[in-house]
Amino acid sequence: MRSIHAIALSLWVLSSLSWAVPAQAGVIIEATRVIYPAGESEVTVKLDNQGAAPVLVQAWMDNGDPRAAPETIKVPFNLTPPMARMQPKAGQVLRMIHSGEPMTQDRESLYWLNVYEIPSKPAGDRSNSLQVALRSRIKVFYRPEGLQGEPFAAEQALRWSLVRNPEGTGMALKADNPTPYHVSFQSLGVKVGDAVFGQPDDVRGGMVAPFSAQLFALKGLQTAPGTAEVVGKAINDFGGFDPIQHPLTP
Repeated sequence: MRSIHAIALSLWVLSSLSWAVPAQAGVIIEATRVIYPAGESEVTVKLDNQGAAPVLVQAWMDNGDPRAAPETIKVPFNLTPPMARMQPKAGQVLRMIHSGEPMTQDRESLYWLNVYEIPSKPAGDRSNSLQVALRSRIKVFYRPEGLQGEPFAAEQALRWSLVRNPEGTGMALKADNPTPYHVSFQSLGVKVGDAVFGQPDDVRGGMVAPFSAQLFALKGLQTAPGTAEVVGKAINDFGGFDPIQHPLTP
């Protein structure tokens, strides 16, 4: 018997090959990220079915591979319920429980929460209409106790520089993160005079992991300017945007 995930994945693939039809998720995750503080017995995430019909929802976590099947993934969390039927205009609470497995203690660990929405077929509908399954995926940060510094100040601690883009032409913005926190961006660019050179349209935002560096390609910036500044928006713990504005010199 094919699993619910396999059926849903087949529907998703079929929908991606069909004519472009506007689709909007009826089930909304009432958060854009989850912070799991060490020591908490559980963290809850609320789902809300804003659609006009009941749906079947499957939820699971992964450790970075969005293509991995839920039954093959091993993460140090239990998520309940893994599957639920949601009535229209109703909510559902997911309980995220750490398994007690030893975790890295000097920095945050990153996981992902997946919510797969499988719409029901209208009663009496015998047509061959395509049912589109939709998937939402958000970050889950496991945060150990006693980390150095504060998460809201992590973006301010980043060190920025311009380097040649090793994967193409022009320049790239390099972010060095000396903190134990992940820093995520809604947008990022370099302002030179009145012009802003940002990321390519298909690579907006991004993230730099703890104690690591990340390159961000800059569309249209071919050489390093004499003076410039880093501009953009960082995403905080609450899903809000904090403005970025830092001087940048060669």
